[in-house]
Amino acid sequence: MSFLTGFKALSFLTGFTLNRRKVFNIHEDWLPIVLLLFSVLFFLHKGLSLSPVTGVLSSQSEDTRSIFYFLRSFGFETLRQGIIPLWNPYIFSGTPFIATLQTAIFYPLNLPFLFLPVSTAINWSIAFHLFLSEIFTYYLLKYYGIGRLGSIVAGIVYTFSAPQIMHVYAGHLNVLTAMVWTPPGFLFLDRFIREENWRYGIFLSLTITFQFLSGQPQYLFYSMIALSLYLLFLLIGSRIDGNRWVKIGKKGIMFFTAIFFSLALSAAQMFPTVEMIKYSTRETLSYEWISMFSFPPENLITFLIPDFFGDMQKLHYWGKNYLWEMSVYAGIMPILLTTAALFFFRNRAIWFFTGTAVISIIFAMGKYTPLLKFLYNYIPIFHLFRGNSKFIFLNALSIAVLSGFGADAVSKRLYMERQFRIVFTGFFILIIVSMFVMYAVFDDTWFREAINRAVYSGDFFGGAEPVMQSGFEVTAAAFFRKSVAWTMLLFILCFTILLLHSYKKLKGKTFSVIIIAITILDLFAFGMRYMATFDSREVYWDEDVVKFLKKDIQPFRVIAPSMDANSGMASRIETLGGYEPMMLKRYSEFINFSQGYSQDKPDLYLSINSINRLTDLLNAKYLVLKSGDKVNHPSFKPVFNNGRFSIFKNLNAMPRSFIVHKYKVIGDRDSVFKEMMSPEFNPADSVILEEDIENIFVKSADISPSPIFMDYSPNHIKIEAISNTPCLLILGDSYYPGWRAFIDGNETKIYRANYVMRAVVLTKGRHTVEFIYTPLSFKIAVIISLITISFITGFFVWRWKGKSYTEGNK
Repeated sequence: MSFLTGFKALSFLTGFTLNRRKVFNIHEDWLPIVLLLFSVLFFLHKGLSLSPVTGVLSSQSEDTRSIFYFLRSFGFETLRQGIIPLWNPYIFSGTPFIATLQTAIFYPLNLPFLFLPVSTAINWSIAFHLFLSEIFTYYLLKYYGIGRLGSIVAGIVYTFSAPQIMHVYAGHLNVLTAMVWTPPGFLFLDRFIREENWRYGIFLSLTITFQFLSGQPQYLFYSMIALSLYLLFLLIGSRIDGNRWVKIGKKGIMFFTAIFFSLALSAAQMFPTVEMIKYSTRETLSYEWISMFSFPPENLITFLIPDFFGDMQKLHYWGKNYLWEMSVYAGIMPILLTTAALFFFRNRAIWFFTGTAVISIIFAMGKYTPLLKFLYNYIPIFHLFRGNSKFIFLNALSIAVLSGFGADAVSKRLYMERQFRIVFTGFFILIIVSMFVMYAVFDDTWFREAINRAVYSGDFFGGAEPVMQSGFEVTAAAFFRKSVAWTMLLFILCFTILLLHSYKKLKGKTFSVIIIAITILDLFAFGMRYMATFDSREVYWDEDVVKFLKKDIQPFRVIAPSMDANSGMASRIETLGGYEPMMLKRYSEFINFSQGYSQDKPDLYLSINSINRLTDLLNAKYLVLKSGDKVNHPSFKPVFNNGRFSIFKNLNAMPRSFIVHKYKVIGDRDSVFKEMMSPEFNPADSVILEEDIENIFVKSADISPSPIFMDYSPNHIKIEAISNTPCLLILGDSYYPGWRAFIDGNETKIYRANYVMRAVVLTKGRHTVEFIYTPLSFKIAVIISLITISFITGFFVWRWKGKSYTEGNK
């Protein structure tokens, strides 16, 4: 296919034609695209290389290092083996993998993880999505009729503003991949509703699908709120001839049909996720929990002074929550350009994004307004998410769009009216005076009181020791004064440039280059300090430790309190703990009880620090500690030490699978836990069930040999067992619907055992027992997704052939 033919195909598919609004024009756009691409490559140069890299873009202590590296490693390595990783055996004594959503196995743009080393794929994925963010925002502004300068500025502002770029530091890969798809969502929705062309409706569906599959449903939910409001805005403000309400209803049905297609496309991911929610800690979340990480009103000052509360680099962050979701900085020039847009333009896009900028901040404040309580109690889905501060990404997009409009206005000197100059100058003076007042009022004493209020607010997570040290308030005040001086300098510089342009002292391309340069330099000066990397070689366990443990050919689990919760995944070592936003509720209750914590605490992170008969039940055979740490307990035998780590064998650990001949039926959670901790309960010969087995099984004091594992893979377990009498075979893996059991090829029921484990009934004799994870929800969902993909593919083929036939007859 020639380049021209390929371009025509792209134009046909997207509707970005050469002669309709010139939204996509290869001759006009090549320079902006190169500029935007270069900005990303330069910004991330520390982590980009065409050869395999060990430095991964993210802070050493944040989520890429603690979650996503392991999810990508396990998920795509399993796919390379020809196995769909439905189940993850390496954390939480086994848990659904695909259903947790953050795995993003079905996200099409994660395909490079199949072929590249994990470190390289992560870095280039970040770069590619930041570039897409720029491009999509650029074309959204072009669709609104904005010139190249305004479109470039908008792409840069959205991509490098704090609500997006700081997630690179925080290691939120799924956030970065989700935020990309909001700008094209607005573009395709607008075009779909205005032109009633289903081509754009399908592309809207694809956009929503990609955002869901990227692995961050909270951003999709917030985007859908914004898109729904945009739809209402379009319908209310549009001119409709004839029966107005009928046509409005038709357009509404079109929108919901597009959503339906996106649900069908993403069914293979959505069905398992929805099913898991019912069994996870997110099934019932308290208002207190979901209100955590709301955006504090005082953090609005980060619009002007992003380092007011510290920057985590030169000054420890002393504000509430975590800085990467508590900063709204989008640059100084964009603030002035937004002011120009609000003054000059009166079109619907300006009104909508102005409203969105305000509303998103109000929603982000969460518990600091009465609104969240209402949303939690009466609006579906709001009760599933905490961290309402995430709404600020819509504010960043709105500021980007408004600054793009403003740049377009000033580039054409549309703002040269005397009235505007007066208002603009007044705004500038107001900002400068405000900064002088802050400079004078916020002294050392003020900072000490503010720091104390933050630390004792209940929303402080940054570690109190550094900020409570004597003299920290002096350092914070000095850091603030430097930040104010830098902000004032930028304001004066930006205002002077705009003023010179208004008097024709700066013209044409020179002015455009200066506007883009200042915007980039400002945001780069803010953001590049957060482009940290960690060494991927450090995520793996010590080679000697792994080598020793893997000598044990039978399944076992490890407790390693000094290791990262998910790090066993990288070395393919199974652990009891883990770190995941979606955790099985029963397992969380079980572990919390074993550790002496509240069973109703909705954990994301499970760390095992206390070893007892409950952890013994889960096959916790080895304890890995740093060399020098001692264990004074008769049941732990030292078996390895290489000067760096020590390994102790737990002599009381139950095998992964064992046979019992006694059982007791208890249906209440607290009663189950009480029974399991009682001295009379012997897990080696008895089990607690939650339903009777209807006389299939005869209680006996007989002893049967331990089962032998023939296969143990993510979705399949095969066991050989010999029973002298009817008995129960216990498997020390997490119980979850979707697992099916077969004894000698015949399906049998799986019982929930010991609250979190599995059990099947065996008759007397030798048996082959198989556990296969094939959830019906996933099978049905795959069929739905494939049918929908086939339909959409057929639609575009039909349209393409129809267009080719029409053109051939002209």
